[in-house]
Amino acid sequence: MVAVDVVARIAPEVDRLVWAVAGGIPSEDTQRLDHIVRSLGWEDPGYLTNLVDFMTGPGLTDEVAHARTPYAPVGSVDRWLTDLADTNLIESSSDGWVATEKLVPLADALAAGRSRAAYLLWHDRVDAVTTATGFAKRIADAAGPDHVVAVAHRSVGDVDDPYLALYHRCVTLRYLRQHDHRMAWLSVDLTPEAVSALTELWHGGVVDTSGGLTTLADLGLATREGAMTDLGRTTRDEIEAETNRRNAEHFGVLDDTEVDDFLNTLRLLPG
Repeated sequence: MVAVDVVARIAPEVDRLVWAVAGGIPSEDTQRLDHIVRSLGWEDPGYLTNLVDFMTGPGLTDEVAHARTPYAPVGSVDRWLTDLADTNLIESSSDGWVATEKLVPLADALAAGRSRAAYLLWHDRVDAVTTATGFAKRIADAAGPDHVVAVAHRSVGDVDDPYLALYHRCVTLRYLRQHDHRMAWLSVDLTPEAVSALTELWHGGVVDTSGGLTTLADLGLATREGAMTDLGRTTRDEIEAETNRRNAEHFGVLDDTEVDDFLNTLRLLPG
């Protein structure tokens, strides 16, 4: 098994690149996206930007929709999908929910914006883009069927644009880790609300005195005033360690040298 500590250092590099593309979409593309969203009758795209790739690609099953949004309030994803279907933006198929012609312009505009953002970031790092994409694809292709979101997302990255392909492969790796993280906090019997609050406190943030904090206080992981206890800190550290251990298993398709090369290549990419 590859070194867990190296894999743990890869995760924030992958996050950094994904966030850089998401936050680097040019203003003209952002304005176009806003216009399309409003023309569809939506004030807020909700989960659209996270799930539309599945709707225009492999199809979005209910299982993938819920697994992709593990922290969403109970029932919110189902209501959102029903609203999309009622407004003729998605329709049911043998592959799950798929976009109708009304939704395709949004997907196309989002892809174009991401493509331009990725190009602006990485166009002068062609070799690094090629190398990083190759490593990421090998890891993604080895994902087991229990990682339903990552498996469904793999086909989304099969595009000719090398910069957009790297972005999508990084997103797939994030889905792998998302599943591993969920398994880690479920193993200590936490709810989505509780682990969200625990993570916020772990990062030094402040949470309100409702929702997940109540559960944390009942378990002795935090005070009712919103301060993390020693037990809470230990528990969150254990969740992170278990996440890293599970995540490192996917990197077994690379040897130790390749894992180091992947980390160093990611660090070469701006973002």
